Amino acid sequence: MIRVSHINIHKVLIFIVLMLSLGIWVYHTLYPLKDSKQISRTPIRSSNHSLLNSWQTNCPLSDGFDFPVGPPNAGSYYNAQGFGGRNHHLGDDWNGLGGGNSDMGDPVYAVANGIVVFARNIGSGWGNIVRILHNTGSKDKPVYVESFYAHLKDVFTRPGQRIRRGQKIATIGNAEGVYFAHLHFEMRHKINLPVGGGYGENTSGYLRPSQFIMTHRPQIRRVAKGFIRWIRRNGVRLRSKPNIKSRVLRRLKENSQVTVLSTGSFQRIGSMGVHFWYRVKVGKAKGWVYGYYLSNLQ
Repeated sequence: MIRVSHINIHKVLIFIVLMLSLGIWVYHTLYPLKDSKQISRTPIRSSNHSLLNSWQTNCPLSDGFDFPVGPPNAGSYYNAQGFGGRNHHLGDDWNGLGGGNSDMGDPVYAVANGIVVFARNIGSGWGNIVRILHNTGSKDKPVYVESFYAHLKDVFTRPGQRIRRGQKIATIGNAEGVYFAHLHFEMRHKINLPVGGGYGENTSGYLRPSQFIMTHRPQIRRVAKGFIRWIRRNGVRLRSKPNIKSRVLRRLKENSQVTVLSTGSFQRIGSMGVHFWYRVKVGKAKGWVYGYYLSNLQ
């Protein structure tokens, strides 16, 4: 009886050791780097502050912003979880229309000209992250914002690399199996913030990504003929303010010489496209028209 008891105890000890080993393996699989959480709480710069200053100095000027997937207009993608909401989401989650992992490996593009300041796998549910610095001001009076791309599968950039708008910088991933494939995308007007947690009630330093992009589209000089035809078919009127109820200045005709002064204020992204206001000039009159962002605009 005593010998049998010793054998049972031996088996129990072996079982405990195996279970502990399995638990340790699972933990390190989910949290691969002990210091990755520390990374998420610290700024991107190293102790060498001149490095960030060098990136700012070499940052090219932005000529406008496009969406990070399906550019210029996020074609074939939808925003599964926008900024804010009940979850206090700090960015946009872009998914392919097929759902699930159908967009795994799809290309991710730089939203604007800039310089890469961070490209690294930090684990902790983030996976690969790329951060790009953009100058929306001028050389004399720079205004910096930062774009943030997370859960990436492959990364094709490195810190210090100058990037142009629409350049392929990475592919969509799932943070090494933590989520279904999607792109977590943020825009920040306060540069060098910690990576963060993706959610939070404190939105200081963060921008609404889609709204920012739609109010900073590439400079458009003249509306294409296709847009003029669209104006006539839909009976668009030149209004005094970016508001459907505002005073009508005139009705636009097909032969109107329309010049786009700016892409106005973002409204929403719907099934038919991206809705927002154009600020235009028709003859000597200036006003607003409501429509879609069309890729054939020149």
